[in-house]
Amino acid sequence: ECDSYKYMGEPLSPYADGTVNGWNMAAEGRTIGVMNTTTGKPISTTKNYNMFDNYTVGPGNVTSVLLDGGCLKTCSFTKIVDRVEVNLQNDGKPLNSAIELWQGPNNSPQKMRVYSEDGNARPFRAVIETPYSTNTVAIKNTDVDYPFTAVVDHTLKNVDGDPTVSPAQRLAELGFPKKIQGRATHSHQCDPDTQSVQIVLNTDGCPLDARIEILQGPSHNKQVLEVQTEDGENFPFYAIIDTPGDKNVIRVVNQGQLEFPLSVDVRPYVETPDNKSSDDKDIGMRWS
Repeated sequence: ECDSYKYMGEPLSPYADGTVNGWNMAAEGRTIGVMNTTTGKPISTTKNYNMFDNYTVGPGNVTSVLLDGGCLKTCSFTKIVDRVEVNLQNDGKPLNSAIELWQGPNNSPQKMRVYSEDGNARPFRAVIETPYSTNTVAIKNTDVDYPFTAVVDHTLKNVDGDPTVSPAQRLAELGFPKKIQGRATHSHQCDPDTQSVQIVLNTDGCPLDARIEILQGPSHNKQVLEVQTEDGENFPFYAIIDTPGDKNVIRVVNQGQLEFPLSVDVRPYVETPDNKSSDDKDIGMRWS
């Protein structure tokens, strides 16, 4: 049943026995993103560039719902919540979704459209800033055939325990972002050792209209994210993008007007260095 749900104060859990949509997460070893559901630590990582803690899936922590094809669900919360983390994932099928932040009647300061070729290998994970007032996150499954699970978590903290610093702010402090003029494109080649990257898009207060493509091979879109924000300073876009395999390219297109540039910064999130010796590495020689 596609009804709305709310959590006010303490977060709700869909199942009292610790399962999420019928899965016993710890027993079956299932994960949301790259977090271990038992320990809450990143999985199989040698280098972790995580600016924020990972969270387990269970009672008293996050709220999870299943969205069937064409279903719309909303999650509302009070103005004391500064930001929420949104996770979308399925069991390996294509994932298509539309996400909106609602602030009052007919006011959507941020909109996103999400496509993933494989909702398990490449889930959607992003942080939505929710300043000013009571907010609602609306999530719609725009695919009629394939359901997915949505998780909205308001307990996001950075590694210093300071809830006032956003992921976008912390990532911006690490270096110098790349400025993309309107109608321009920027590409980032991911290192083969990088399992996932973190990306932030923002402006100096102008509208933000961008398209993010994750390619693997010539013109093969593994994942596509479209973001529209009325104020790229107060509503920046921060996401964690999984990059399994090699030859992953992150391409960012500024779809806004020429007078509306945006800034982008892409950095590793989780890396697992290749420990093979030079003699063991594949150098591309093949018989045919």
